[in-house]
Amino acid sequence: MNKGKLLVTTVIVLGAAYVGATWYVGKEVQSTVERLVAQSNERMAQLLGPNMARDNLNIEINKYERGIFSSDVVYTFRLKGADGKQHDLMLKDHLLHGPLPWEAMREGEFAPVLALSRSELLPTRTVQAWMDSQRGASPVVIDTRIDFGGKGSSEWTFLPTELSEGGSKVSFSGGSLSMRFSNDFKDVSARGGFKALNLFDSGDDDSFALRDVRIETENVTRADASARQQSSLTAEQVVLDEHTDEPLKLGKVAVSVDATQVGTMMDGAIRYDFGQVAAGDIKLGSFAAGGKVLRLDAAAFTALAGEYDAIQAKYGTTEFSMTDEEQERLRDRAMALLASSPSIVIDPLVWKNEKGESTLRFQLDLAAPTDPKTRDIEVLLSEIIRLAGLDLKLSKAMFVQAFGQTAEGTDDRLQMEMMGSELYDQYVNELQQAGLVKVDGDVATGSVLYQDRKVTLNGETMTVEELVQRIMLFAM
Repeated sequence: MNKGKLLVTTVIVLGAAYVGATWYVGKEVQSTVERLVAQSNERMAQLLGPNMARDNLNIEINKYERGIFSSDVVYTFRLKGADGKQHDLMLKDHLLHGPLPWEAMREGEFAPVLALSRSELLPTRTVQAWMDSQRGASPVVIDTRIDFGGKGSSEWTFLPTELSEGGSKVSFSGGSLSMRFSNDFKDVSARGGFKALNLFDSGDDDSFALRDVRIETENVTRADASARQQSSLTAEQVVLDEHTDEPLKLGKVAVSVDATQVGTMMDGAIRYDFGQVAAGDIKLGSFAAGGKVLRLDAAAFTALAGEYDAIQAKYGTTEFSMTDEEQERLRDRAMALLASSPSIVIDPLVWKNEKGESTLRFQLDLAAPTDPKTRDIEVLLSEIIRLAGLDLKLSKAMFVQAFGQTAEGTDDRLQMEMMGSELYDQYVNELQQAGLVKVDGDVATGSVLYQDRKVTLNGETMTVEELVQRIMLFAM
């Protein structure tokens, strides 16, 4: 065989091998995509319950046209809002089959890959105005790399947007989001952000603005199938009612979430930090709020919320009287939620300024009653509420400075501080006389714990009735 025939034969063999490999990988890509969509729906079913997920939040593959070298896919994300209306997001996805997509090699990319894709929004009623603002172009472009071994990456690009509809206006700087996948696509980490988002409603003269926002999240699935999500959002500034005389400005804002889920059971914690808070020229100091939910059956919770929404939708108003059958359905949903003995914790709630800080902590442990149909409300509540605790600390110096901040000018500020001091002394003295707080210097503290049908108030044990009497004494 001469060299010419050898070269031709080699080219034919390599071409056939390339086409065959690309066709085979295309089949693997379709199998992977369908598996990932099913995996996402299963995860939502675990979180919300199968019926709630199917009716309220799911992903569908509407079209999958597989060719030799590429495929075209259309997905629909279906979301039902609290008003019962369905909102659809549709994506068209052009997939290039690996292991060596020709378009990628032409751009100098020779690393083997399962697939490369570019996704864009398709017009739907939900996003039509958004797409019209881009003159028909997709406001979101997603470039994804699916590697072998259950790994991949995705780059999301959000285009700048100026949108007006009626008296509402939206101005968005554009942003980006980078995602990384691993562990057979079960683990996801993401980093992204944007410079500015402004919302304005001329009818009510309301506005909302975000500045310099960063978002990070990490989802990890462990060998026991439990999943942990850690997310954070930071914003340099949040402004409400910016165009009024007294806009509310929140500086150095941070929100963090840490949740672990096993099946439908979830433990979660959330914390808000506002480093600088000001209402107009009034500097209010800083705020922090943290909360936890333990042993929450997420599917039971969403089922309870869904049952109530369905009943409310039937009547079409927020003021209605339920039938006995509807009350029984809601009670059954509530008992299913209480079966896991959930706990709600607020810890801490902190207000701090230059002179001091005040704090509040609260805990509520719940349980299912032995007889959920009993009409004895006292017995029912005593069994549902296993534990309730409240700890409070009030700083007089902090309260007086905050009160004085509401005044204009030095003289007015001094008068307001004197008034604040008198108010603090008056009410704290009444609370102290009723035995509800203790006072140490300029700090008042109170602690109340209900457990086993008994109350411990500031270290003193008493009945619920005695606590109510003390509260009534203060109120009078």
